[in-house]
Amino acid sequence: IMSPGPSIGVSQLPDVLRNSSAPHAGSALSLEEARRGFEREYLLNRLAEHGWNISRTAEAIGIARESLSRKIKAHEIEVDRG
Repeated sequence: IMSPGPSIGVSQLPDVLRNSSAPHAGSALSLEEARRGFEREYLLNRLAEHGWNISRTAEAIGIARESLSRKIKAHEIEVDRG
């Protein structure tokens, strides 16, 4: 998690972390589920930040446009937001 300031606030956490309580035994997310949830929320936030422009978002997060497009498809993110 990255923050432009010196600290990270609860509002900057992905929804999957911000809206969850401490997991109970047997109900915890797997590492893969947690990673996917974080990645999806991160992509949604960054896409919104860049006006849902895939090229600008890819450049901002430091990956190729094609890689971002694959991630968007894998996470079933709708980009038609404008």
